[in-house]
Amino acid sequence: MTAVLGEDERAALRQEIAAHGLEADPFVVDGPRVPTWGLNLAVGWPLPVDRGAYGALAGGLAALDPGLYVYPHAQTHVTVLTLVSFKEHVSPSAAEIAGLAALIPLVNAVVDPIARAFGPIALEIGAPVLARRAAFFPIADPAGALARLRQQVLSALRACSRRFDRCQPPRAVHSTVARFRAAPAPAFERRFDEWARDRALGSVRVDALLMTTETLPYMRAGEIVAKWPLAGR
Repeated sequence: MTAVLGEDERAALRQEIAAHGLEADPFVVDGPRVPTWGLNLAVGWPLPVDRGAYGALAGGLAALDPGLYVYPHAQTHVTVLTLVSFKEHVSPSAAEIAGLAALIPLVNAVVDPIARAFGPIALEIGAPVLARRAAFFPIADPAGALARLRQQVLSALRACSRRFDRCQPPRAVHSTVARFRAAPAPAFERRFDEWARDRALGSVRVDALLMTTETLPYMRAGEIVAKWPLAGR
Protein backbone atom coordinates (compact mmCIF):
# COMPACT_ATOMS: atom_id res chain seq x y z
CA MET A 1 0.00 0.00 0.00
CA THR A 2 1.13 3.54 -0.73
CA ALA A 3 2.29 5.41 2.39
CA VAL A 4 -0.75 7.40 3.51
CA LEU A 5 0.79 9.62 6.17
CA GLY A 6 4.42 10.61 6.33
CA GLU A 7 6.58 10.33 9.43
CA ASP A 8 6.85 14.11 9.68
CA GLU A 9 3.05 14.44 9.88
CA ARG A 10 2.82 11.61 12.40
CA ALA A 11 5.55 13.17 14.53
CA ALA A 12 3.79 16.55 14.45
CA LEU A 13 0.55 14.96 15.68
CA ARG A 14 2.37 13.14 18.49
CA GLN A 15 4.15 16.33 19.53
CA GLU A 16 0.91 18.28 19.63
CA ILE A 17 -0.71 15.62 21.82
CA ALA A 18 2.35 15.52 24.10
CA ALA A 19 2.30 19.30 24.47
CA HIS A 20 -1.44 19.88 24.92
CA GLY A 21 -3.08 16.54 25.63
CA LEU A 22 -6.27 15.04 24.25
CA GLU A 23 -9.45 17.07 24.63
CA ALA A 24 -13.18 16.96 24.01
CA ASP A 25 -14.59 18.41 20.81
CA PRO A 26 -17.22 20.99 21.82
CA PHE A 27 -19.43 20.04 18.87
CA VAL A 28 -19.87 16.43 20.02
CA VAL A 29 -20.12 16.78 23.80
CA ASP A 30 -23.11 15.18 25.48
CA GLY A 31 -26.21 17.36 25.61
CA PRO A 32 -28.92 18.71 23.31
CA ARG A 33 -28.14 18.56 19.61
CA VAL A 34 -27.61 22.03 18.21
CA PRO A 35 -28.60 22.55 14.55
CA THR A 36 -26.07 23.95 12.10
CA TRP A 37 -25.85 24.71 8.40
CA GLY A 38 -22.86 23.90 6.29
CA LEU A 39 -22.19 23.06 2.66
CA ASN A 40 -19.54 20.64 1.44
CA LEU A 41 -18.18 18.76 -1.51
CA ALA A 42 -17.48 15.17 -0.50
CA VAL A 43 -16.86 11.67 -1.77
CA GLY A 44 -17.48 8.35 -0.10
CA TRP A 45 -20.54 9.29 1.98
CA PRO A 46 -20.48 6.63 3.28
CA LEU A 47 -17.07 5.06 2.69
CA PRO A 48 -17.24 2.30 0.06
CA VAL A 49 -16.04 -0.42 2.44
CA ASP A 50 -17.65 -3.56 3.80
CA ARG A 51 -20.20 -2.48 6.43
CA GLY A 52 -19.66 -5.54 8.58
CA ALA A 53 -15.90 -5.06 8.67
CA TYR A 54 -16.32 -1.38 9.46
CA GLY A 55 -18.84 -2.17 12.18
CA ALA A 56 -16.42 -4.56 13.85
CA LEU A 57 -13.66 -1.96 13.68
CA ALA A 58 -15.95 0.74 15.08
CA GLY A 59 -17.04 -1.52 17.92
CA GLY A 60 -13.46 -2.26 18.87
CA LEU A 61 -12.59 1.42 18.86
CA ALA A 62 -15.64 2.39 20.94
CA ALA A 63 -14.65 -0.17 23.56
CA LEU A 64 -11.37 1.64 24.21
CA ASP A 65 -12.96 4.56 26.07
CA PRO A 66 -16.51 5.67 26.95
CA GLY A 67 -15.73 9.26 25.95
CA LEU A 68 -15.49 8.38 22.26
CA TYR A 69 -18.11 9.21 19.67
CA VAL A 70 -17.40 6.68 16.91
CA TYR A 71 -18.91 7.38 13.50
CA PRO A 72 -21.43 4.80 12.36
CA HIS A 73 -20.76 3.65 8.80
CA ALA A 74 -23.55 5.86 7.40
CA GLN A 75 -21.78 9.01 8.63
CA THR A 76 -18.31 8.23 7.27
CA HIS A 77 -17.14 10.46 4.43
CA VAL A 78 -14.19 12.23 2.81
CA THR A 79 -14.51 16.00 2.62
CA VAL A 80 -13.15 17.44 -0.62
CA LEU A 81 -13.94 21.10 0.11
CA THR A 82 -15.77 22.92 2.88
CA LEU A 83 -17.80 25.54 1.00
CA VAL A 84 -19.68 26.89 4.03
CA SER A 85 -18.36 25.97 7.48
CA PHE A 86 -21.03 24.73 9.88
CA LYS A 87 -18.97 26.22 12.72
CA GLU A 88 -19.87 29.70 11.49
CA HIS A 89 -23.60 28.93 11.30
CA VAL A 90 -24.79 27.40 14.57
CA SER A 91 -28.55 27.59 15.28
CA PRO A 92 -29.09 29.56 12.05
CA SER A 93 -32.31 31.44 11.39
CA ALA A 94 -34.57 30.55 8.47
CA ALA A 95 -33.43 33.71 6.67
CA GLU A 96 -29.77 32.80 7.19
CA ILE A 97 -30.33 29.30 5.82
CA ALA A 98 -32.17 30.67 2.79
CA GLY A 99 -29.29 33.03 2.01
CA LEU A 100 -26.71 30.26 2.30
CA ALA A 101 -28.78 27.79 0.29
CA ALA A 102 -28.83 30.31 -2.55
CA LEU A 103 -25.18 29.31 -3.16
CA ILE A 104 -26.19 25.79 -4.21
CA PRO A 105 -27.18 26.60 -7.84
CA LEU A 106 -23.98 28.62 -8.30
CA VAL A 107 -21.80 25.78 -7.02
CA ASN A 108 -23.71 23.32 -9.18
CA ALA A 109 -23.10 25.37 -12.32
CA VAL A 110 -19.37 25.74 -11.60
CA VAL A 111 -18.65 22.18 -10.48
CA ASP A 112 -20.70 20.26 -13.04
CA PRO A 113 -18.39 20.58 -16.08
CA ILE A 114 -15.29 19.97 -13.96
CA ALA A 115 -16.57 16.88 -12.15
CA ARG A 116 -17.92 15.25 -15.29
CA ALA A 117 -14.46 15.29 -16.84
CA PHE A 118 -13.09 13.04 -14.08
CA GLY A 119 -13.24 9.27 -13.97
CA PRO A 120 -13.45 7.12 -10.83
CA ILE A 121 -10.82 7.96 -8.22
CA ALA A 122 -8.73 5.28 -6.52
CA LEU A 123 -7.85 5.91 -2.87
CA GLU A 124 -6.03 3.94 -0.19
CA ILE A 125 -7.30 4.12 3.38
CA GLY A 126 -4.64 3.65 6.03
CA ALA A 127 -4.81 2.60 9.67
CA PRO A 128 -6.41 5.07 12.11
CA VAL A 129 -4.25 7.85 13.54
CA LEU A 130 -4.82 9.90 16.68
CA ALA A 131 -5.14 13.69 16.84
CA ARG A 132 -6.00 15.89 19.84
CA ARG A 133 -9.77 15.85 19.33
CA ALA A 134 -10.30 12.95 16.95
CA ALA A 135 -9.08 9.76 15.34
CA PHE A 136 -8.99 9.57 11.56
CA PHE A 137 -8.12 7.36 8.63
CA PRO A 138 -5.31 8.95 6.59
CA ILE A 139 -5.99 8.49 2.89
CA ALA A 140 -3.55 8.30 0.00
CA ASP A 141 -4.50 9.66 -3.43
CA PRO A 142 -1.89 7.76 -5.50
CA ALA A 143 -2.74 9.27 -8.89
CA GLY A 144 -3.34 12.76 -7.48
CA ALA A 145 -6.83 12.83 -9.03
CA LEU A 146 -8.61 14.05 -5.91
CA ALA A 147 -6.04 16.79 -5.46
CA ARG A 148 -6.52 17.92 -9.09
CA LEU A 149 -10.30 17.87 -8.75
CA ARG A 150 -10.12 19.90 -5.56
CA GLN A 151 -7.77 22.50 -7.03
CA GLN A 152 -9.76 22.94 -10.24
CA VAL A 153 -13.02 23.38 -8.33
CA LEU A 154 -11.50 25.75 -5.79
CA SER A 155 -9.93 27.95 -8.49
CA ALA A 156 -13.17 28.07 -10.49
CA LEU A 157 -15.31 28.92 -7.45
CA ARG A 158 -12.98 31.71 -6.34
CA ALA A 159 -12.95 33.11 -9.87
CA CYS A 160 -16.74 33.35 -9.97
CA SER A 161 -17.49 34.79 -6.53
CA ARG A 162 -15.66 36.45 -3.64
CA ARG A 163 -17.93 34.48 -1.32
CA PHE A 164 -15.61 31.51 -1.81
CA ASP A 165 -12.39 33.33 -0.89
CA ARG A 166 -12.48 31.71 2.56
CA CYS A 167 -13.22 28.26 1.19
CA GLN A 168 -10.39 25.94 2.18
CA PRO A 169 -9.66 22.25 1.61
CA PRO A 170 -8.81 20.00 4.56
CA ARG A 171 -5.12 19.94 5.42
CA ALA A 172 -4.87 16.33 4.22
CA VAL A 173 -7.13 13.75 2.63
CA HIS A 174 -8.72 11.82 5.48
CA SER A 175 -11.91 10.36 6.92
CA THR A 176 -12.62 10.92 10.59
CA VAL A 177 -13.61 7.77 12.48
CA ALA A 178 -14.11 9.13 16.02
CA ARG A 179 -14.23 12.30 18.07
CA PHE A 180 -13.94 12.88 21.81
CA ARG A 181 -17.13 13.68 23.70
CA ALA A 182 -14.95 13.83 26.81
CA ALA A 183 -11.21 13.69 27.35
CA PRO A 184 -10.17 10.02 27.48
CA ALA A 185 -8.41 8.23 30.31
CA PRO A 186 -4.62 8.70 30.60
CA ALA A 187 -3.85 5.25 29.18
CA PHE A 188 -5.98 5.78 26.09
CA GLU A 189 -3.18 6.82 23.76
CA ARG A 190 -1.23 3.62 24.43
CA ARG A 191 -4.36 1.45 24.03
CA PHE A 192 -5.25 3.22 20.80
CA ASP A 193 -1.80 2.72 19.29
CA GLU A 194 -1.93 -1.00 20.09
CA TRP A 195 -5.45 -1.34 18.70
CA ALA A 196 -4.84 0.68 15.52
CA ARG A 197 -2.04 -1.51 14.16
CA ASP A 198 -3.06 -3.33 10.99
CA ARG A 199 -6.49 -1.64 10.91
CA ALA A 200 -6.08 -0.15 7.42
CA LEU A 201 -9.19 -0.42 5.26
CA GLY A 202 -7.18 -0.71 2.05
CA SER A 203 -7.94 0.27 -1.53
CA VAL A 204 -11.29 1.77 -2.50
CA ARG A 205 -12.73 3.53 -5.52
CA VAL A 206 -15.11 6.48 -5.43
CA ASP A 207 -17.32 7.08 -8.46
CA ALA A 208 -19.32 10.18 -7.52
CA LEU A 209 -18.73 13.68 -6.19
CA LEU A 210 -21.44 14.95 -3.83
CA MET A 211 -22.58 18.36 -2.68
CA THR A 212 -24.07 18.00 0.78
CA THR A 213 -25.68 20.17 3.39
CA GLU A 214 -24.59 19.73 7.02
CA THR A 215 -27.42 20.24 9.49
CA LEU A 216 -25.65 18.62 12.43
CA PRO A 217 -21.90 18.98 13.03
CA TYR A 218 -19.49 16.77 11.09
CA MET A 219 -22.15 15.60 8.63
CA ARG A 220 -24.04 13.63 11.26
CA ALA A 221 -27.11 14.91 9.43
CA GLY A 222 -27.66 16.58 6.08
CA GLU A 223 -28.70 15.76 2.56
CA ILE A 224 -27.19 15.32 -0.87
CA VAL A 225 -28.22 18.33 -2.97
CA ALA A 226 -26.18 17.46 -6.07
CA LYS A 227 -24.37 14.37 -7.34
CA TRP A 228 -21.93 14.14 -10.21
CA PRO A 229 -20.88 10.71 -11.53
CA LEU A 230 -17.12 10.41 -11.91
CA ALA A 231 -17.34 8.52 -15.16
CA GLY A 232 -15.08 10.55 -17.44
CA ARG A 233 -15.95 11.49 -21.01
